[in-house]
Amino acid sequence: MLGARSLFGYARNLCEAREHPERLERVFQVAAGAQDRNPQSRGFGNLRWTWRDPGVTDANAVEFCMQDALAMWIEHRQWVPEGSRKALRELMEFAIEGCLRHRVPSSYTNIAILNAANLIVLGEVLQRPEVTAEGAGRLDAFYLWTWQFGTREFCSPNYYGTDLEGLRFIQTYARLDHARQQARRVAELIWTDIAANWYPPAQKLAGAHSRSYDYLAGLGHLDNELVDAGWLPAPGTPPKTRPTCYVPLASLRELSGRLPRVVRQHWGTNPAESRTHWLAADITLSCSGAGSGQDDARLTVDLPGDRKLPRCYFIPDGREDPYGKVRYETSSARHLKALHLQPFWAAAQRGPDALGLVLYRPQDVALPEVVNLQSHIVLR
Repeated sequence: MLGARSLFGYARNLCEAREHPERLERVFQVAAGAQDRNPQSRGFGNLRWTWRDPGVTDANAVEFCMQDALAMWIEHRQWVPEGSRKALRELMEFAIEGCLRHRVPSSYTNIAILNAANLIVLGEVLQRPEVTAEGAGRLDAFYLWTWQFGTREFCSPNYYGTDLEGLRFIQTYARLDHARQQARRVAELIWTDIAANWYPPAQKLAGAHSRSYDYLAGLGHLDNELVDAGWLPAPGTPPKTRPTCYVPLASLRELSGRLPRVVRQHWGTNPAESRTHWLAADITLSCSGAGSGQDDARLTVDLPGDRKLPRCYFIPDGREDPYGKVRYETSSARHLKALHLQPFWAAAQRGPDALGLVLYRPQDVALPEVVNLQSHIVLR
């Protein structure tokens, strides 16, 4: 299925490999066809997520695409043929409006980072200082919110990878020194959280977390960053080394191996939006004080052994899918995800003792995909 992200990713791969420059014009032509260029449209400047979409169904598309577009423009535009270079610049100029119109709350961690990053760098490279100023203001707002309340996409084995990519983008390409310093501090915060919740006997990020697409093992996109930082061995042939602007300090690696330990953290504005993680040499136990979404892990137990082995977790299920393997189209963007129920959840933990309470309200189960209400505790 042709998607806007894959178009820009393919073009960037051609640039980095210095191969087939003649293909770029067609790639950017197709990308332009996927871009909303109607000033009266709500999605003006944004892109269709997939070619089949009738219009902009996921406003995040412009953020991911511009990460590749800007990297191509900054690092490879002298190699790109003139016609293709003009088409790429035109895509970015329209994308400025797409990013300006795409306002997300600071609690939407990964997109808040990408949106601010794109506006800062788009403004710099296209000589639009007012755009850079807007991006810097949005980064300031995100920085302040995170300082007060933590990362709402807490301990995510998937989106921490996207967060770190966006922060590295700022540190690599932004000229604004203030923005680079903020990006470094947030990266340091995320790596500290990774270290605090890293479980060496299983070589993985453990404990209750938000936004997981791998219920069984709790792995995700963060693995790329862990390989780059030397926390995991590279699978097969090592990938091309990416710029690393923040290398985890040795003290963080030392912290990750200190057992037993207890981790407490906040991830939102509500006092119940917190989590506890108790780690011992042979087991970890963790719970979140409140539910954060349909793809979070609220109560978990991690055990030693191969990192790909199943963990133990609670999951509220209405689709007879305790392992999160059945994916279906969600939201207007129709992304395939294994989203589960979002009942009322409350929990408390003191060391190796945890208590969870789940209440299924009528609105929680009145969904077309609910066929059999089940509360699962999945054990290895």
